[in-house]
Amino acid sequence: MIPHRPCQRLQKYKLEHATTQPPRLCQYLELDDTDYCFPRILGNEALNQNLGRVTADTDGCLQLCLEEVANGLRNPLAMVHANDGTHRFFIAEQVGVVWVYLPNKSKLEKPFLNITKAVLTSPWEGDERGFLGLAFHPKFKYNGKLYVYYSVEVGLDERIRISEFRISAADMNVVDHTSERVILEIDEPASNHNGGQLLFADDGYLYIFTGDGGMAGDPFGKFGNAQNKSALLGKVLRINVDDNDKGPLYQIPPDNPFVYQRDARPEVFAYGVRNMWRCSVDRGDPLTKEGKGRIFCGDVGQNKYEEIDLVEKGRNYGWRAKEGFSCYDKKLCANSSLDDVLPIYAYSHKLGKSVTGGYVYRGCENPNLNGMYIFGDFMSGRLMSLKENRHTRRWHYSEICMGLALIGVEIPTKRPKLSEAKPTESAQVTTKDWIQELLDILRRMEEDNVMEKTTPSPTTTTTTTPRNSHKGRRKKGKKPENGAVRLVGDKQGRKDRGRVEIYINGEWGTVCDDLWISQNAEVVCRQLGFGYALKASKQAEFGEGRNLRILLDDVQCEGTEETLLNCQHAGVAIHNCQHNEDAGVVCSNFEH
Repeated sequence: MIPHRPCQRLQKYKLEHATTQPPRLCQYLELDDTDYCFPRILGNEALNQNLGRVTADTDGCLQLCLEEVANGLRNPLAMVHANDGTHRFFIAEQVGVVWVYLPNKSKLEKPFLNITKAVLTSPWEGDERGFLGLAFHPKFKYNGKLYVYYSVEVGLDERIRISEFRISAADMNVVDHTSERVILEIDEPASNHNGGQLLFADDGYLYIFTGDGGMAGDPFGKFGNAQNKSALLGKVLRINVDDNDKGPLYQIPPDNPFVYQRDARPEVFAYGVRNMWRCSVDRGDPLTKEGKGRIFCGDVGQNKYEEIDLVEKGRNYGWRAKEGFSCYDKKLCANSSLDDVLPIYAYSHKLGKSVTGGYVYRGCENPNLNGMYIFGDFMSGRLMSLKENRHTRRWHYSEICMGLALIGVEIPTKRPKLSEAKPTESAQVTTKDWIQELLDILRRMEEDNVMEKTTPSPTTTTTTTPRNSHKGRRKKGKKPENGAVRLVGDKQGRKDRGRVEIYINGEWGTVCDDLWISQNAEVVCRQLGFGYALKASKQAEFGEGRNLRILLDDVQCEGTEETLLNCQHAGVAIHNCQHNEDAGVVCSNFEH
């Protein structure tokens, strides 16, 4: 019996325990029903059709089962493996801790890496700074090197730092914390849009994906950071970190596209990027290797669109001239020298407001998913997919019937899921018989268990749960969460409009209307469960909240934040306004 070629490498793990005793091996492999034997099996349609096939429901939504592999984590942002044959996987938390999980899904008690004292972040939900990425060197098994990407404060400056670490000589499950070497540091003019992806592509080079520097609209310089090839922000960088034990910590690949261009940084591989923070390399078709080496990225949009890009050498991905397929900066968009490449797919903010990126499926269990790019959206919680038409080269969208907690690395034949829930008894995983485990994964879930399709009704107070989330409602009398908002003051008692009041550090207060725009209103309305913001009202249209303190002023949102606290502002209770400038909103579930 010759196993299916793409899965052939898995056979040794299935048979390992049986090969120690020859009689047991024969018993293990023996089949009483010869219809399953070659070549009879080839003529049996019942045994050949739709094996491991993922189907769609009546709405065209693909139905997948996810297996939880970890929980009890603090904002997990990355899940990778070392490709060293140990089958361990590593999960990174935003605070700067990386944990080791063994093949049986048990977590080691001692962290693999802990640099919380160096990592810059804050307790605010939505803070984009922190430990953002890690990648193991392709030769990690031999050189013990790995690379991390994190936010750091140096003096009064905020920076992103890419560092190299080595594994401990005494313990393969712990990093030698004294081995850190800073490969590259880049000044960050604001606290958002920090990028964060590190990966090694098929060429062996290290790719670094940086954000545009933050704030809104890439306001830095005449063309912004992303279109400025002399800046390292808003870019895809490519460097060579091989043979760096002596001499420079990295070298420039000789075929980098702008090596010989004046006023361009030689590290730049591609530009016009807003905030590509999750990218991946296609492993290629298991048989033909078609698609191998392609780099897919999700680039987070501004006010209207999220996009998926195929990253290629020397390409301009359009930001800030374009957002998705549309113009953002009309003057730049009309510039004949822009020469940008359009995304393979873009979706509007009706579908989601913060693309997370994902992976091309190349596993064995579900053959009809082969070549499908599976990705998610942080704000809406949707899990989505793209499939390329090989003849037209166009990509076609399908939604997947499953909420998304985090996109993890594709370990062959599994679709991992990370959870931030508190540890439960279900986290104690026992090893199943491998045949039963395979059947469990392939068994389709009943439609009513796959996805709850109801939409929560709007309320006038809320936690930070995004619209369309399926979390339970807060019980009466429970203390509001920091950043919760409510609408008050409408004379007709309508619940979709009113003066904005926000709960911060144990008290309710008002928001000043300085810089109050539609993006700010979008954040408030989304917090309250509404689909759209119709108006950002000013000058105390819904009355003055004189019995409360003014808690926020100069609020500047991009429209994608979870709460007003996540937007830029002057500071809690710092303001230069009066209650006759109290801000308000008008929300709706219908687009006008």
